[in-house]
Amino acid sequence: MAHKDQSSQCYPRTFLQPDEWAQLTDQGVLAKEAAHYFHRVLRLKAGARAQLFSSDGRSVEVILGEAKKKHEVEIVREINAPESSLRELTLIQGAPKASKCDHIVRRATEAGVSRICFFRAERSQEKLDKVERNHARMMSVAVDAARQSLRATLPDIIYVPTPLNIEHADINLCAHLIEGEPPARVKDLLSPDNSLQSIALWVGPEGGWSDGEIDQIQKIGGHCISLGPFVFRSEFAGPVGVAIIRAAELGL
Repeated sequence: MAHKDQSSQCYPRTFLQPDEWAQLTDQGVLAKEAAHYFHRVLRLKAGARAQLFSSDGRSVEVILGEAKKKHEVEIVREINAPESSLRELTLIQGAPKASKCDHIVRRATEAGVSRICFFRAERSQEKLDKVERNHARMMSVAVDAARQSLRATLPDIIYVPTPLNIEHADINLCAHLIEGEPPARVKDLLSPDNSLQSIALWVGPEGGWSDGEIDQIQKIGGHCISLGPFVFRSEFAGPVGVAIIRAAELGL
């Protein structure tokens, strides 16, 4: 019987889908892809310890068995993730070319995004359904990024015709500069002692925001912010913005 623990050493780790998690806990058998990663990619031997985690935050430490057809493991303990002080952070991304979405998902996941919402902005060059067709691959990218960055949960990735179709966050930050108006300072908006529970970061596609879209964002209380003195490509702006927000939350 596995016992619970509040801490964890930094063992090699990977993610399991819900059905794979059930196979692990019910039968003590490791999913084929996870077994390949531990035994073939990392070259771990029988007796090595590893960590497995699921999309809902569950995590266990295991001891690997022999690399046979049926990859059995022994569950050593359940690992309780520490409470996070970070707020729910959604990246609302105007759909770029489909080829750029993998980069956005990977880097935003590593930076700590909670959810990525793709939508077709007025100046998007790609249809939303073409972006959505790559969902399975983007989730695979998110798994790899979570594994690399040692986060225990995966971001949700959703697709909506317009962001107005999703619930509004407590505060909306828009990566956009308005001529003649100084941008808001992220660290001033995200004071640690305020009651904000959720944040939305709005990033436009390659062609940027239209005036009408900026008006809509401001009507729901959006604050225009700067990501620094230089202009980023669309696929970099979102992850950079996520990193800036997380750094401000942590007082870095």
